[in-house]
Amino acid sequence: MHITIQSFGRPKNVSRYIETLDPYKATWYVPESQVKDYEEEGATVFPVPDEEYPMKAYQLNAALDNGFKDNEYVVCMDDDIVDIKNMQGEKIKLSEFIDVTYKNLSNSRFHLSGYSGLTNTFWLTGKDVEYGDVWGGFSMHKPSALRYDLKAKILEDLDYCIQQYLAFGGVLLTRSYAVKFQAMGTHETSKKRQEGGYAGSEVRQLLQDDVITYFSEKYKDDPRIKFVLGCKVGDKPHEIKWKQMWRPENTLESFF
Repeated sequence: MHITIQSFGRPKNVSRYIETLDPYKATWYVPESQVKDYEEEGATVFPVPDEEYPMKAYQLNAALDNGFKDNEYVVCMDDDIVDIKNMQGEKIKLSEFIDVTYKNLSNSRFHLSGYSGLTNTFWLTGKDVEYGDVWGGFSMHKPSALRYDLKAKILEDLDYCIQQYLAFGGVLLTRSYAVKFQAMGTHETSKKRQEGGYAGSEVRQLLQDDVITYFSEKYKDDPRIKFVLGCKVGDKPHEIKWKQMWRPENTLESFF
């Protein structure tokens, strides 16, 4: 399995992953210009040629290319994990979550697994589901030909999730763990600046407007996929009917 972290401008976050990933070791996919900063913090680094920021789609595709060429599953993660809790509210190691996710995805017909933003264990059901939106903080990928759209400067995870439905009929979403990443600068009132090429809420708003306009044109012929033009950063940017896009197989639900 190829364990990867996509990062920009946060070399100090390397240390927070060492213990929680043990016995796994991650490869950090960072811009070429920042390699030295991450290596000085002890990271194993794969340099990605610098592009106009944000360049996460390039980093993600590099990770998929490297893992898939060896027929490996690939884990992609943001660089600011906070914690993962099980249904009893107990904090678990990231490595345990990776093991469970791998077991479930390998027994599935789908090629993408992850979480849907649940951070409160109260809402956990203990049962994985096959439709919904896989958030970009953590995702596990079974080898396929799909890649992230390089025109998606943000919301690249949303587009990739749509691709999974169109190609494979769904995804695998955990309902047994609450996964939390640190989100900074995602709302216009935030006083913290999000690293990674976002120069502030105004720039991010412009990026989002451009990407949503692009997505609206890209998927204009599919009535199940709608985007909210002009929505503010931090608000839901789409009205996608995931369950209508889902193609159930050998279940009673396929008849209803």
